[in-house]
Formats: sequence, structure tokens, C-alpha cells
Amino acid sequence: FYSFAVSDREYMITLVVMLATALLTSTLMHRTRSQAMLFRRRQAITQSLLEFATELADQNSVDAIGQVVAARIGSFFGCDSVVLHRENDHLRAIGRHGAAFADDDKEAAVARWVLDHNEPAGAGTSTLPLAIGAYLPLRGSASRVIGVLALRSINLNPVRDPDDLRLIESLALQAATALERAALTE
Repeated sequence: FYSFAVSDREYMITLVVMLATALLTSTLMHRTRSQAMLFRRRQAITQSLLEFATELADQNSVDAIGQVVAARIGSFFGCDSVVLHRENDHLRAIGRHGAAFADDDKEAAVARWVLDHNEPAGAGTSTLPLAIGAYLPLRGSASRVIGVLALRSINLNPVRDPDDLRLIESLALQAATALERAALTE
């Protein structure tokens, strides 16, 4: 009991072959599961982008688009979100999901900085990292900033994963295009 001894050399070779086969099978199964999970995640992202684009296309006003953008991004990433639109060189909140953190004077100053400099700032960035939220520019045609997307998570950094950042940037680009279209229509 409680011992492991192989008495014959032939059994030792069989044991090594079986262990190698088990290890190889286990490794291949793990890779297959990882690939399947990655595929499902990418499929969900693609589906979300399609639904987001369709929902944006159905909206005609700047305020309606802002509300759709804030609700979609906030619920998808599990964070508070605010969409700020440039109107006569001022920012106006046109959509909110969750708490209204961007109304604070310090947070409004970070959003204004993003509007003026066309670069992300706030939590998780190297620019103004002590802000509560992360602020991303909404770039319209000719890279003109037409608004700011503000995100706040329970974590210090609302954008934790590079894939999430690329997705948010993609959603922000779609949102900016829809906002620009609606502003031109209005």
C-alpha cells in the first residue's frame, strides 16, 4: 500500500507511453477549449457591434444617440458611462448610464482637456490618472473631436484589457459617426 513500483521493464515503457499520451491529450484538449472560449467571446463582440450599429442607425437625434451609446457601453462593460457632446465649444451630457460622476468640476476639467487635446485621459492613462473616470475622445470626420465618452468602474481602471480598449474605441468611433450624422441632420 502507498507505494508505486513497476516490477517489469516492459510495464515501465508502457507506463511512460501512457503518461505521454495522457499529457498530449490533455494539452490538446486545453488548447481546444481555449480556442472555443476565444471564438465565443469574439462572436459575442461581433454580435454586440452589429446590434450597436443597428440601434444607432435607428436614432435621429443627438440626445437619443447619446442615451443609446451610454446605455450600451455601460451595460456591456458593467460601468457607469456618460456621453458628452460638444455644443458651441461647451460639453453637454446627452446620455447617462449609472451615476453622474462627470458632473463634478474636477471630472469636467478632465473631459474638457480631452476635448481640447484629442487624447484619452483619466483613470488608467498616463494623463490625469487621479481622475475618477476614464475619458475618451469621440472623433468625427477629419479627427475633429465632437464629444467625450466618460467611463467609471468600481475598479480604478475601467478599461482593463487591451481587447476591451479596442472594442471601446470601435464603439466610440461608431458613436461619433452617428452623432455627427444626427448633428448635421438637425
